[in-house]
Parts: sequence; structure tokens; C-alpha cells
Amino acid sequence: MRKILTRQEVQKKKNRNQIVIGGILIALMVLSTAGYAIFNTEKSSSGQETYEYGDITFYKQNNFWVLKASGQDFYFNYLPEDAMDVNLEGNFSLSDYSGKPLYYFNSDDSLFKIVNNLGSFTSRTPQQACMEGFECSGDFPLKNCANDNIILFNESERDSVVKNGSCVYISGNISKSGDAFLYRVFGIN
Repeated sequence: MRKILTRQEVQKKKNRNQIVIGGILIALMVLSTAGYAIFNTEKSSSGQETYEYGDITFYKQNNFWVLKASGQDFYFNYLPEDAMDVNLEGNFSLSDYSGKPLYYFNSDDSLFKIVNNLGSFTSRTPQQACMEGFECSGDFPLKNCANDNIILFNESERDSVVKNGSCVYISGNISKSGDAFLYRVFGIN
């Protein structure tokens, strides 16, 4: 048998239960917020792989090395030290591409990285072209090394980047040679 309670006793018990439940909910909210702040801070400050090259900091994101400069992200597969053995012939400068159209011939999978990194500096999105003296399958504009900025991809045993006129020949390990080219264009030596 249960004891019969007066209205005051029922109200007192109800108030006590509300205070206990309210205290538990407040403690749960405070602890969960504090836990999120503590664990999230630890992950972002220590969980990101970074690399210092002189006064430049690269960080690892989705298998790319990312350089953040002037509010823009630049993506590379190789760090500057890893691409130093690529043979570079010619003078490379960002001013060669700034505000001018850029074309490519014999595209490679690594093209997206070059387009992504240089595309914001060119006058329009880089596009595929046909080179004078070559047979092309498709309706592409006809371009030459005397007048147009063109990037050409070649298979080769040797990793190299050679500039001839306004054409740049990227050979060997295209991804590595492409990164060496971009580092030189951006003045990262």
C-alpha cells in the first residue's frame, strides 16, 4: 500500500524532481559543449600534416600538398624538394600567363592541377588546341609556339620541362614535372 500524500507533499516532490532533471540537463549541455571544444581543438591543431619550405607552409589535404597564398589554394602532388631533380630549361614567369589565354595539347590527367593553379591568372579558362604540323581529332583552334601560350605533354624517360618560344613541354613523370613547372612559375625555387 502506498501512503496518501497531501497536495503540498505532491507539489514538493514534483518541484524536487524538476530541479534534479534540470540540473542533469544543464550538466549534460555544459559537458558536451566543453568536450566538443576540447576534442575539436586538439584535432585541428595537431592532426594536420604540414611542411615548412623556407617561409612557405604547405599542408596536406586529400593527398595534395596545399599552399595558401593571397586567399587562394594552390595544389601540388610533390613538395618543392621532391621536384628539384626535374630538368628545367627556359625562363618561366607568372607574367607570361597573367591576363593571357592558355592552351594545352596532348592533355594528361595532371592537367587539372596546372589549370587549377594557373587558371585564375589567365584571361579565360585554359582550353585544348591543335598544334600546327600535327593532326588533331576534334574542332580545336590552331595554335603555334610563336604566338600562343601552349602546354604540351610528352612521354619520356626523363623528367623535364622545356620552354621553346611560348610553348612549354612537360615530360617524364608529368605530375612531378608539372609541379616543378608551377613552382618555377610562382617563384618557389
